[in-house]
Amino acid sequence: FVKIGNTVEETIEAEVFEEIGQRVFDYQYVESYYQQSNENLMLGFIARVKETPIVLSSELTYAKFIKKDEALELLRNANIAFKLLNKAIDLNLI
Repeated sequence: FVKIGNTVEETIEAEVFEEIGQRVFDYQYVESYYQQSNENLMLGFIARVKETPIVLSSELTYAKFIKKDEALELLRNANIAFKLLNKAIDLNLI
């Protein structure tokens, strides 16, 4: 979520760092997704980081860097994440 007073760009960098301890050096907007259940508009971005050891936040139990084919397989049942990844692939962002 974008906090009042923050920009989307600041939020991308802060969220990636808070969740996995990585510094974003580039990002690209992909698509937005409306969640009717909680009336949120999600903004989908692909972020690039310099691979360094992952530092997990207390909100995560596991994270690792993987290839896009493995990500497609793992996310096939995750509606929004799967759509985002496929759209990014279609746009040649990854």
